Parts: sequence; C-alpha cells; structure tokens
Amino acid sequence: MYKTLLILFLLVTQSLSFDIKEFNDELVQLTAQPVYNLDNEELSRVVKPLIKKYKNIQSLTIRESLDDQILFTFYRDKEKLIFDKETPKNFTKFLNSNADINFNGDKIGTISILYKNLKDSKLDLLNLTQDEKEWLDKNKFIKIAVMNYWSKANDGESYHTDLLKLFRKYSDINIIPVKYDTWKDGYSDVTNSNSVHGIMNLSWSKEREKKYFLYTKAYDYSPNYLIVKNNNESIKFLKDLNGKTVYLKEKAITHNIVNDNVKM
Repeated sequence: MYKTLLILFLLVTQSLSFDIKEFNDELVQLTAQPVYNLDNEELSRVVKPLIKKYKNIQSLTIRESLDDQILFTFYRDKEKLIFDKETPKNFTKFLNSNADINFNGDKIGTISILYKNLKDSKLDLLNLTQDEKEWLDKNKFIKIAVMNYWSKANDGESYHTDLLKLFRKYSDINIIPVKYDTWKDGYSDVTNSNSVHGIMNLSWSKEREKKYFLYTKAYDYSPNYLIVKNNNESIKFLKDLNGKTVYLKEKAITHNIVNDNVKM
C-alpha cells in the first residue's frame, strides 16, 4: 500500500497541468530543425522526453511534407511506449490535435496527436496497474502522516500539507493529512499499523526502503543540526561526540548517522 501511494504522488506531480496548444507550440519549435534535416535520431532525442513527461499523450506522428514520409511515431499501451508501429484503430476515442511544422516560412511537416483531456479523467493519466486500482478501490480515504511542529503558515497549513492538497486536487483521490505532535508516534503508526498509509518528509535509508517504503524523488531538503551549549568550544564535528551523551529524536534517521560516526 505504501508503494502505491508514493508512486502516485510522483506521477501526479508530473502531469499537474496540460495545455494542448502550448504542447504543440513547444513541439513545433523543437522539431523544426531535425525535420528539415530529415534527422530521425535527433528528432527522437527531442520528442521522447516530452511524451514521457506528459502521460496523457496517447499517440504522436510526425511527417515530412515533401514525400509524406513518417519520421517519428509512437503510441502508449498502458505503461509501455510503442515506437515505429501503427496506432491502434480504437485510439479514435481520444481527442485529436494537428499542427504544421514550418522552417524559414515554408511548411515542411505535420504533427498529429491523440491525447486524453486532463479534466475528463485524472486517474487515467497515471496509467495505474490493476493491483493499484484494486488497492484504491478498497481504500477510499488515504491517510498521510505530517508533523504539527513543522513550520506552517497562519492558517495552520505547511508546505507538506499544501502538496497533499495539490495531490488531491489533480488526482481526485481522497487523501487526508493526519497530524502528530511527535515523530515517533507518526512514524510508528505508519510502519506498524494499517490505519495510516504513508508519511511526508521522510529521509531515505536502505532499511526503511527495504522494509516499508518506495520513495519518490526528493521534494524537500531539511538539514540536521548539531547543537551544543554556547560555552562549549570542544565539540565542532561528529567525531568530537565520542564518549559524550547525545539527545536524539526517537525513530529519527540521525540515529544511523551518529551510530556510524560516533563511539558512544
């Protein structure tokens, strides 16, 4: 269940907004030179990152105008990108868009796109597996742990809860922040029960990933500080803590750092 939720967050943030005209304009600018040069390799290099980014692009074909030759074509089969194959006939159910490619004032090619409307089917854009869909059907409300002591605005919302709001808005998944006063309580509920499904702002460790979580790409960086008394000038580095008593938050990732670098 942890893996499903965290994968969804990454995919949703990659498709937060989509404007077909802006997409066409960007594609026309990127493809004009390689189409003019009939450079299929360069054409593929500039187009593939876009279709990987925009999950709602279902099919794309680029032709040159002189001989009506296809220079690039692809369609999306669930999670797979299929290149150099004819687009399936049932793709006519998608929206279509066409644009001309011009170079020095002359039409040199065309772009044909089939795509899903973001507003029509937000979850469809995620290309979920059957297991993920079934998990979401069984879990209508998804709870994510956040901490009360994190910096927040006057309305009580933090950077992390704002991200959850965006997730809910653009995916139509009922995601609810569950607030905790201590990291220990939040982390324990996520890892030891089925009542809370994930946690925000979690530092990576090999053990955590192996036992509990599949991580997204980092969305925030929070430094850890070594705090000593203002009259103490002997402690400047972690190695200076050898033999000293150190306070650490329970269940915090800093335990691993201290254990690896300090002889207690």
